[in-house]
Amino acid sequence: MRVLGAAMIIAAFGGAGLAASGELDRRFRLLRELKAAAERMRTLVCLDRLALPEALWELAKAYPTLFGATEEISSALGEASFPELWIACVERIAPPAEAASALRQLGEALLAGEEPTRVFERALGELSRAEEASRRRREQDLRLYPAAGLSLGCLLAIVLV
Repeated sequence: MRVLGAAMIIAAFGGAGLAASGELDRRFRLLRELKAAAERMRTLVCLDRLALPEALWELAKAYPTLFGATEEISSALGEASFPELWIACVERIAPPAEAASALRQLGEALLAGEEPTRVFERALGELSRAEEASRRRREQDLRLYPAAGLSLGCLLAIVLV
């Protein structure tokens, strides 16, 4: 019974470490996808000269996991203004704080009439820095978290058994 209890403690702590490393990986992938979506939006707004609601519609088609089903965006386009939709999309994505700030500022600056090229350069710079920081942290801690979880589980099992 003691051995089974010790094995369960070790497995639980190891699982917690794996979950923590999975969260690091999820965060990195989300930031990478957000950066790609922002680059796509820059193309739509700056080169294709689409209006912001139309650009949001195209983003929803290209990145349904980020922006939701196109049917939701389509129905909301007639009912809500672009600022409301943009804020709702950013909240739905639930990005890390530094990316959320960059995305909110992107929407606000575009609506304020700032030059789109500079707005996107600024936002993409912030997203690139957030992605790079997340990548470095992921590389450093991806193996550390499961190992630390297993080590703590072993230590606790030794103490309790």
